[in-house]
Amino acid sequence: MLCRNGGMMPNARIRLAATPIIISICALLGGCALHGVPATISKLDLAPAAAITAACLGRDGRVWFAISRNGPGPAIGYIDNSGDVEITQLDPVSYGHYIGGLAVDAEHGVWATMPCSRFVPGCTGPGYARFGGDYGPLTKIHPLGSAGAMPNGVALMADGSVWIADWRANAVVHVTPDDKEIAVTLTDREFKPVGAEADGNGGAYFDGPEAGKIVAVDRRGRIRTYVLPTRTSHTSSAVPGLNGTMWDAEYDADKIVAFDRKGATTEYSVPTPNAGPATVVVDIAGAVWFIERDGQKIGRIDTDGTVEDAYLPLDVGTPAFLVAAPNDTLVVIGFTKGIFNTSLTWALARISESTPLK
Repeated sequence: MLCRNGGMMPNARIRLAATPIIISICALLGGCALHGVPATISKLDLAPAAAITAACLGRDGRVWFAISRNGPGPAIGYIDNSGDVEITQLDPVSYGHYIGGLAVDAEHGVWATMPCSRFVPGCTGPGYARFGGDYGPLTKIHPLGSAGAMPNGVALMADGSVWIADWRANAVVHVTPDDKEIAVTLTDREFKPVGAEADGNGGAYFDGPEAGKIVAVDRRGRIRTYVLPTRTSHTSSAVPGLNGTMWDAEYDADKIVAFDRKGATTEYSVPTPNAGPATVVVDIAGAVWFIERDGQKIGRIDTDGTVEDAYLPLDVGTPAFLVAAPNDTLVVIGFTKGIFNTSLTWALARISESTPLK
């Protein structure tokens, strides 16, 4: 299961790039000879100020996402196998919060981290919540650690427990199904974890705003730090691949990096300069996919090491999330900004994993 929080979180990076300007000019001229990837587009009916804060492939096979500023409190939505979108406004107990991370079990039960929102008053304190499926309605926000916690990414384990990234406490927290919390404070004071991804063995990978590092925590709470080849580059949620390989994007370096079991690294350069690669996923065949936030593209590393990319449809705008869904489907979630940046329009693009990019 792959879940991640996105560009609205503390580790977001924004860089100006030439590519979006080229795309805009092409749109005005009625189209240019740019190679675009074919996709099925669905526009999301959200409020102008709404933002998607997290996206996740649930163990139920659905692509889930969280929404803020779309009503009195946060909302969640999912895409089923036919591409239909369902959105539900959450219960009043969630008002004043937004969802920092999502994890969904096989019975549609949702774990969600609930930081306090800067935009909505009335937050009762940051924490996490469980609802839906066998968990029932949302009736309580469980506090996480201290009152000053900032819970963000959450990764679901096979035993029903989760690992949560607590940015403000600079800690990772293991929460059991009966709400027992075991916090592991990181010795690196600058790391401050934000993103969380399950490693498939009861532990998780964590990313943070500190450049050049990834932290791995195993099921016993033992910590290992991976150092990126480009120490000044930022990451976005490391994911496991085939044969024990770990993959991540080096945003500032325009590279994708692979770590083997011993920590040795291999870097792959993204074809487009100033692309801003982020949000890596691995499909069932072992191909590695990524979005290019600044290049407005999607890219792939084939199992033979070939790297390709292609423009996304204009309706997707700036890609923010990428999820490898079942049935040979990738889902890209992106947004375009209205005039004077006063509104956002969100869209989903469904792309076949077998689609050639060149």
